[in-house]
Amino acid sequence: NGQCGPSYIRTPDGSCGLTGWEDLADVGGGFPDAHLIQVISATVGGTPSGACCLADESCQSLTADGCNAAGGTYQGDGTGCAGGTCDILPEACAPGAGSCQEPNGTPGCDDEDCCAGVCDINPACCALQWDALCVQIASKLAECAPGPPTCDVAGDPTLTQSLSQEILAVNGIACVGGGITTPNFFARSYDLSNKIPGQTYTVHCVEVGVEVNTGSELVGTISIYRDTDGGAPTNVDTDLELLGSTDVTIPPLEEGQIILGTFDPPIVVMANWVMVVELFVPQHIDGGIWPGSNDTGETAPSYLMAADCGLTDYISFDDLGFPGVHWVQNVIGTVEGGDPCPWDLNGSGDVGILDLLALLAAWGPNPGDPADFDGDGIVGILDLLTLLANWGACP
Repeated sequence: NGQCGPSYIRTPDGSCGLTGWEDLADVGGGFPDAHLIQVISATVGGTPSGACCLADESCQSLTADGCNAAGGTYQGDGTGCAGGTCDILPEACAPGAGSCQEPNGTPGCDDEDCCAGVCDINPACCALQWDALCVQIASKLAECAPGPPTCDVAGDPTLTQSLSQEILAVNGIACVGGGITTPNFFARSYDLSNKIPGQTYTVHCVEVGVEVNTGSELVGTISIYRDTDGGAPTNVDTDLELLGSTDVTIPPLEEGQIILGTFDPPIVVMANWVMVVELFVPQHIDGGIWPGSNDTGETAPSYLMAADCGLTDYISFDDLGFPGVHWVQNVIGTVEGGDPCPWDLNGSGDVGILDLLALLAAWGPNPGDPADFDGDGIVGILDLLTLLANWGACP
């Protein structure tokens, strides 16, 4: 973006042929566009000074006391007036400006804290335009780090079995071989007939906890299944019917983080189905990934399947001997209509003997019948047990 004097380079041992200071514009083939960014904070008469923004939007270099006496706003010791500190920054650093994460062709960017931090280093980013150099500076500043991604849907409701979102260090479990984690499947099971009875649930996003990734970036998969026989999940060859999947990137992590997976299009789970939500993490190449968990409590089990450790079916963490490992998982979705008391087959407001007789009358293959609570096309023992479990007044 230009400079008002040369930038120089030298090497202490004379390597690269640099036996003394050389102008960057003349080194090798020449680097005329390499302008070293350097800011010197100085004092005047032993008292620190800085930019002072006055009422007329002009800028003067004054001491803090001198700025206050002039009725101005002191910008801090060592700050300067270059780049229009007092009039350009507030206008350029505004929500309506372009992105801070890419060259946007306009002065400033839309994240005020990030924009101000970058323009303190390079005022041209706010005075002229936000270019590739501004983006490079932004990539090094903590105030410019993008926040975690969020789901476009608020969640009505969000389903979770985790009593806490905290992720504890050295708490997760995974199958490991040869110093790296092997293929691991982590899952939770949700009985929608208990969570949101009679209502279709549309899954937009899933959040999964990851405790640590000690190696390279890895791509995992979040999948949504229908458990065709209810109860605890077994495996995809036995009772899990795939409804949809989405890939998620797991970056190197030194501490726990919630990873978001988004389904586009969303996954529709029919009323009263048992839904299983799974995170598959493939074999690592140079490290390990462990699920983010805590010991606060959970309302239903967490499950693990890992063939390399002899776990060819899902088994709960409790049954593996880890009762204090509760995987953090949240399912973000929306409900669509439905009957909050589908077991009340005669509409009396109570689940009772007449509803039981109606179910028995529909017994057997009967796709679409109201008594087929689990939607498997058969009115059978599971539907009977569901009706009995909800006996009495409707909620």
